Amino acid sequence: MKIKKILLYNFKNFKDKKIINFSDDINFLVGPNGFGKTSIFDALELGITGNLSRVKSKDKITPENISYNKPFFQNDKNKQVVIKLWLEKDTGDSLVIVRIFEDDVYSRKKKNAPQKSIEQFQLYKETDTSNFEEVDNLKLPNMSQSDIDRFLEFNGDYHIEKVFDLFNYIQQEETTFFLKQNEKERSDSLSFLLKTDEIENKIKKMKDISNGIKNSIASLSETRDTLINSLVKKVPYERIFEHKEFDFDKVTPFNADDISHLADFKQNLQDIIKFKQKFSPSEYRKKNNRDRILNNIENNQEKVDSLYYSIMSPLFQNMTWTWEKFTLENPWLLEYTLLENFISSYDEVKNVFHYRNQLINYSNTLSLNIDEITERNFSYDLRNSFSEDFENIKSHLNEYTRLKGLANQVDKSLSELARLRGSLGSTFKELSDHKHVADNTCPFCSNEFDSFKQLKESYDNYQDYLTNISSQNSQQLQNAQNQVIFFKTQTLEKIKNELTSITINIDQNLLNRIDELIDLVNRKDLQSQTVKGFNNFIRKYINIEPFELRDLSFNDFIQQVERCNLEFSNKLPVKEDVYEWIQKVNTDSTRIEYEKLPIEYPDFNFRKFQVLLNSKITREKINQLLTDLRANLSRYIKINNPINENLLVDPKNIFQVFFDNDIKIFDSINISQLENKKYYLDFQVSIINDRQSQIISDKIIILKKSKKYLDEIKKIYEKEVNDYKINIIKLLRIPFFVYSAKILQNYQQGLGVFLTYREATENSEEKAVIKFKTDTHNDHDAMYQLSTGQLAVVSLAFTLSLNTMFKLSHQLNFLMIDDPIQDMDSMNVLSFVEILRHSIIDKYQIILSTYSDSNALFMGYKFANTKDNIEVNYQNVKEL
Repeated sequence: MKIKKILLYNFKNFKDKKIINFSDDINFLVGPNGFGKTSIFDALELGITGNLSRVKSKDKITPENISYNKPFFQNDKNKQVVIKLWLEKDTGDSLVIVRIFEDDVYSRKKKNAPQKSIEQFQLYKETDTSNFEEVDNLKLPNMSQSDIDRFLEFNGDYHIEKVFDLFNYIQQEETTFFLKQNEKERSDSLSFLLKTDEIENKIKKMKDISNGIKNSIASLSETRDTLINSLVKKVPYERIFEHKEFDFDKVTPFNADDISHLADFKQNLQDIIKFKQKFSPSEYRKKNNRDRILNNIENNQEKVDSLYYSIMSPLFQNMTWTWEKFTLENPWLLEYTLLENFISSYDEVKNVFHYRNQLINYSNTLSLNIDEITERNFSYDLRNSFSEDFENIKSHLNEYTRLKGLANQVDKSLSELARLRGSLGSTFKELSDHKHVADNTCPFCSNEFDSFKQLKESYDNYQDYLTNISSQNSQQLQNAQNQVIFFKTQTLEKIKNELTSITINIDQNLLNRIDELIDLVNRKDLQSQTVKGFNNFIRKYINIEPFELRDLSFNDFIQQVERCNLEFSNKLPVKEDVYEWIQKVNTDSTRIEYEKLPIEYPDFNFRKFQVLLNSKITREKINQLLTDLRANLSRYIKINNPINENLLVDPKNIFQVFFDNDIKIFDSINISQLENKKYYLDFQVSIINDRQSQIISDKIIILKKSKKYLDEIKKIYEKEVNDYKINIIKLLRIPFFVYSAKILQNYQQGLGVFLTYREATENSEEKAVIKFKTDTHNDHDAMYQLSTGQLAVVSLAFTLSLNTMFKLSHQLNFLMIDDPIQDMDSMNVLSFVEILRHSIIDKYQIILSTYSDSNALFMGYKFANTKDNIEVNYQNVKEL
């Protein structure tokens, strides 16, 4: 496999799109420092491995958890970064790797840290190589790093990312990358190459397990010794608590071998012992008696009612409260009293009510227009004093109706006009008499006259005019009409006078209420003395007098009732809702309990907590008095029944939990029984410990055998791995010595560097198997003997040796070396070129960089003269 070309866009120095083609043989990247030679090598490494090893090795220089304005490799932060790498095999198979860093990623500033930003690259593949030069609007299929490994034919044994620095890339500032590792790290690197890392991990696990077993044996031995030392003498079983079962009082107090409750059991027993030593049964009995008395005044309903009776006793001295309660329950009695005159004269009131309504109906009918009055709606009572008047009106109305039927439309209109003028004239005369209108302004045409006399003459003249132009039929019709109107008006005036003469005037609602009150009296079967007694009672509270037989509306009646109710309520000594309570408390049984109070609590002043009748008594006041009474009574009881509380202290509730608050159970158990129970628990623990110590001993035997067997297996594996590495080093040291000797031809202390090994000691953590020596008689590592330039040569020689010895894949035939000769003198450079010419150039694609044009031309000249078909490619990085 060879690298055919690479495309860079917005990557580090390369802001614009750049495409670099590579020769299959020798490629030189030539240019001054800082113009992008290393950037090209970074792009090649990033494209193939997805990582930059020199960034990863410097991850502690700048923190990864802070914000940066853009990734270090992005030139223009507003554009995406694109790297394309074209790989091609000699079979013709190719793979175009595409890594893209999206242009909007920089907004997530904490992801712009060096290592994190590299991880943000997305991996794709280009399926059409003709689009290799495109960088915009790329829509490519995804690809994984394992796809690249498969193309390089690793087949899962290795990964290009792990071997790239050892086999394919020697960095400019890290040419001694492998040499700078300590001997253990060198061994670990070779473990990966030799595929012994998995075995070595298993060896480490075996060692960890062996150490764990060793620690377990020590811990178990200590536990066993403790158990053996805890054995005690036998103690017989005795049950202490017969009324209830407790775990510590069982024959077998522990479940299986679990003795974790021992401390709790002993603590319980010790708490019981301390409680028995301090607790006083006699004080407990006194406390129970006092608590019973206190509980009675709080929760015993009979006792509570007797206290209420004591508080409300001033209300029971007379029976006025019964009448007050009776009045509140029968508020209609107030109404009955107010309407007493109307009720006693009920028949008269009712007849007058109906008679008045009948007159009003007559008046309404006669107030209608004569054309609206018919024989059908003009009905009357023949027994009425107005029957003769109604018959007269009816006779004239029939005559008017007959003539109206014979008259034509003109006669009817003239008759109607005359009637309307007459009606309007009468109304005008009435209004002008009362000074409501001007008496010199015509009501028909609104014209003004000098005087009412002149207006009257004009009115009469026009009336005569209407009479002259009327026909005989019209005049007869007008006369009949005038007769009806005359008698109708005369009767109306008579009805009005009759209505005025009626002194009793009530409405329908009031009559209905009177009926209801009469019905209530009848239904409740109230005796007259009861009503009389109520009248005598209520007049002591409010000023109430029955209504006289006169005009009385229902609204006026209701207002008076409300006033009386309010006045009565204000005069009551207690609130309305208290009367039910009074009745409930005022019983014979409660009174008997009340009379016992002075006997039970002598010298206690109950009168101090009685209600005062000088202000309104409410439930709140009574309850407050009860609260005060209880508080003072409780204080009185406690003073007269003193208790030593120190002899009853029980913060852990021992008396209830273990003795059920029973003095008999408390007295039946003594302290010696409790102490003996602790010895019994120790004996039971001793039995379990003896059994557990034998089990632990068996475990220790098994663990010791297991450790011995495991250590033997570990030694075998360690020796095999160590021997295998030594054999590989023996094979690797020959080509390494040859390469180092060829390059270091003028090295004063020898003609090459020796690759040797040292076996690891049994107790050492180091795997010291790789060492570079400049002299067989000098045991120091070459890192302390050689100059920087010489070490660079040694590192090149080691990389060439690895490529010679290990063939990880037939596709890894390329070698990248970043400015290898900047630390070499001319003789070393010549030797280096000769090594590449005769050992590498016919097998590998080589990419070299150098800051010197003359060095590039010199090395190119040497390579070009190695074989006829060698192609040398020069890339001027400055021009790129």
